Amino acid sequence: MKLWQGTPDEFLDWLESEDWELVCYGAGAMAEDVLREPRFAEKVRFFVDGSSDKQERSFYGERYQVFAPDRLRTEDLSCTALLITSGWFREIERELSAWPELENVCCAAFPAMLTACTPGSEEFFRRRILEQCLLEYDSALRQRGDTDNNERKRLLAEKRDFLLGPDPAHRPLVLPRVMILPTTRCNLRCKGCSSLLPLFEHPTDIPVEQNTRDLELLFRSIDGCIRVTVGGEPFLSKTLPELLTYLQEQEKVFSVLLITNSTIQPSPEALAILQAPKFYVEVSDYGHIQQMSRTVAALEGAGVRFRVLTEQVWDDMGGVEPRGRDDTQRREVYRNCEQGWLMKSIFNGKMHVCARSARMYALDCGYESAHDYFELREEDGGEKIRAKIRALYDLDFTDACDRCDLGRLPNKKIPAGVQMAGNMKKSAYTLVRRDEYEALKRAAGKNQ
Repeated sequence: MKLWQGTPDEFLDWLESEDWELVCYGAGAMAEDVLREPRFAEKVRFFVDGSSDKQERSFYGERYQVFAPDRLRTEDLSCTALLITSGWFREIERELSAWPELENVCCAAFPAMLTACTPGSEEFFRRRILEQCLLEYDSALRQRGDTDNNERKRLLAEKRDFLLGPDPAHRPLVLPRVMILPTTRCNLRCKGCSSLLPLFEHPTDIPVEQNTRDLELLFRSIDGCIRVTVGGEPFLSKTLPELLTYLQEQEKVFSVLLITNSTIQPSPEALAILQAPKFYVEVSDYGHIQQMSRTVAALEGAGVRFRVLTEQVWDDMGGVEPRGRDDTQRREVYRNCEQGWLMKSIFNGKMHVCARSARMYALDCGYESAHDYFELREEDGGEKIRAKIRALYDLDFTDACDRCDLGRLPNKKIPAGVQMAGNMKKSAYTLVRRDEYEALKRAAGKNQ
C-alpha cells in the first residue's frame, strides 16, 4: 500500500488529474465532515467500516453504501484510491498494509493530511477560518428560523464573498466563534467537565466591566465574529443581563449562544433580553427532569429560541497534567482538535488559543506558554491586537495540547453530566423532542 504524503487539496488535485475515484474507510463523524466538501463527495464510490452495526446500510442520507472491510479484497481498485476517514487511522493503515490485494493501492488518511496544511497558506485559511465561519453562520441562520433555503443560500454566498475579500492581502478578519466566561461557578460537579469547573476551589464571577472591556478591545481589532458563546453555567452569573445587553448592541456579532446545564432558571431580566433573534440557548439534558422542565418552560414561555440536547456523550479531554508530548505530537493533536479549528477564548484580560487554555491558566495549574495567549491591552491598539489574533490562528502547535486529549485520535467518549459525588441520578423519563412536542400540541388543538 502506498501512503499519501500531502494536504487534502493536493490529494484532490491528484485524484482529478488521474480521473480516479475514492473508497472511504470509516463511516462516522469524520466521514460526514469530509463529505461536506463537494470535491470529495463526488469522488466517493462507497464506504467500508469495521462496525457490523454500520455494514450493509446506507450512509449520508441514502447516497452511499457501507460494506465490511473485506470488500476491499475483492473490489477492482485499479483506478481507485483509499481514504481513511477514522480516528483509528494508524491501526487501519497497519492492518491494510498487510493485505497483498492492496499492495499497489494509494491510501490517504484524512487526519494526517490536515497536519500537512501549512499555516498561512490558502488551504489553511479556508479550512481553519473560512469554512468554520460559514458553518457557524449557516447554523445561526437555521436557529433564527426566519429564512427559507433559498434565502439562506443567498446569504451564505454573500458571506463567503465577504470573507474571501478582494484578495488574500486585503481580507477582513472575521472569527468563527469566541467563548467568554462570565463565571467559574457551577452548581453541578460533572466528571470530565470540559470547562474544568469542578477544579476551581474558589469559583468567582468575572466583573462585567472586565468582560465588556475585553470584548471592546476585541471588536475594535476585528471585522466581525459569527458567534459569541457564553460558557460555564451562565445563569449563575448575577451580571448576565448586563453582558447580554452589551452583546445585543454589538453590530459585529451575528449570534450569541448560551449553554446551560438546565438546572438553573434564567432571571426575568435575562429572559427579556434572550427573546431577541441574536440569541440562542442550548439546554443540556442530564436527566434532572424536574429542574430542566422548569427551565424549558421559562424559555418557551418567554419565546426564547432554544433546543434540548439529549443523549449526549462527551469527548474525554483528560486532566490538566502534562502528557510529555513533543512538538510533532502536539502539532497533530492541535490540527485535529475541533476547538483549535473553531473557537478562541477570552478570559479575564487575555485572549487564548482555545477555551481549555483559558481554564487551565485560570486554575494556576502550572500551565504557561509564550504563544498560546496574549494580553488584551489598551495601549496595543487595534492593529497590533489584530496581528496577535492572526498569530493565534496561524499557530503550528500549542503548549495547551500537552495537557488535553480532545484532539488526540481516536477520541475517548464518556457519559455526559455524571456527577462526581454520585448524589444525582438521571431520570428514566426522557423529554420528547421539540418538533414532536409541537406536533402533539397542534394535534391536541385540532381534537378539542
